Amino acid sequence: RRALFRSQDAVNPDNYYFLAHDSQVGNLGGTAIPMWDLGNVMDYTIRAQRILVLADTCHSGAALDRGGANDGKNLNFFNKYLEVLARKKGRLVLTASQAHENSLETTKLAHGAFTHSLLLGLGGAADDNPADGVITAGELVDYVRAKVPAETGGEQHPSYSEQGFDMNLPLAYVQRDKAAKH
Repeated sequence: RRALFRSQDAVNPDNYYFLAHDSQVGNLGGTAIPMWDLGNVMDYTIRAQRILVLADTCHSGAALDRGGANDGKNLNFFNKYLEVLARKKGRLVLTASQAHENSLETTKLAHGAFTHSLLLGLGGAADDNPADGVITAGELVDYVRAKVPAETGGEQHPSYSEQGFDMNLPLAYVQRDKAAKH
């Protein structure tokens, strides 16, 4: 297993980045997403009343004060920043792991356990009411929070925070085969 990470700039340790699959540690400014850019876009550019944040990073659950006995006591800058994002009205933040956990990736999955579960859920597995074919935010959160621990042998537990977010908001529509209904 390998963990997915967020990173700190070696030259300027006050700068933190979300790493993409092709980020280069020696060129974070050019190949990763600066945290302040994400916050600025969410605060000043996006005019939506609801924002969904999916954070597949290690120890990201510390931002939500869920996890280990030291939660909330020694949050690093990254987790403090996610905490601010999570507490704004109309936002749902779903993190891959709790404060003391890694975001795990296995060779048997095409993605890490969190992303794999998200994709399965949005593909229809999270639909609690298959007759409607709609995957809501609440259904996806419930599915991912159950699926990831099962995929990781209990080593990883997603967390979420929502402030005034409509958990009945449709996130995906799955067209069911008519033959499968009969």
